[in-house]
Amino acid sequence: MMNTNNFFRTATTMLLCMALIISACTKEGPEGKPGAKGEQGERGATGAQGERGERGERGERGEQGIQGPAGPQGQQGEQGEQGEQGAQGAQGPEGIAGNAGVMMYVWGSKTFTGSTTYNIPMSKEDMNNSLFYAYYSADGENWHIATGIGSNTMYEIRTGYSYNNNNSTVAFTVILRERGNTNPFPDAVTWQAFKVIVVPIPSGNIITRSAAPPVDFSNYSAVAGYYGFGE
Repeated sequence: MMNTNNFFRTATTMLLCMALIISACTKEGPEGKPGAKGEQGERGATGAQGERGERGERGERGEQGIQGPAGPQGQQGEQGEQGEQGAQGAQGPEGIAGNAGVMMYVWGSKTFTGSTTYNIPMSKEDMNNSLFYAYYSADGENWHIATGIGSNTMYEIRTGYSYNNNNSTVAFTVILRERGNTNPFPDAVTWQAFKVIVVPIPSGNIITRSAAPPVDFSNYSAVAGYYGFGE
């Protein structure tokens, strides 16, 4: 008959062996390789639109963009009604005496040989009732009356004028001659500027130099100052 202690020892051993066998059978093996990717399923139906979210805060103002090209000019509007006449202004200062109707005509640099002509827009009647005084500047700074010996003492200056009916102008002509004779000056001359001052003579007066105002017309600065013209 088997000893009780041996029975329990044998039973315990058998249970341990069975536990080891079961544990070995249930232990997971190494992870296998991923399978091939399956085909993409069909796209599901579009879901219902969600509710509109709350309005976000207003962003900061951006920098001003580059100005675009000007658009086409619009149509001219209708003329407005004439406004009421304003109050009469204060009387202005008294003008310079003796310069009523006096005109000065100015031309720029010009190079010529022998003679040249400057056209002055004027009626024939005004020409016949005016005195003409011409001045030139060879260097652009100093002014000389356009008559007599030239500023470089190499030629003599003569002037004259006539009326051109074709264009209603006074043809004011400058002639340069050799000193001491009537031969035209042969060399080219450049004047930086040329001016003609036209002084009208009141009706009824004889057109002579004595009818002109009391100013030295050979001195351009004196004439300009008298009539209020700039240098």
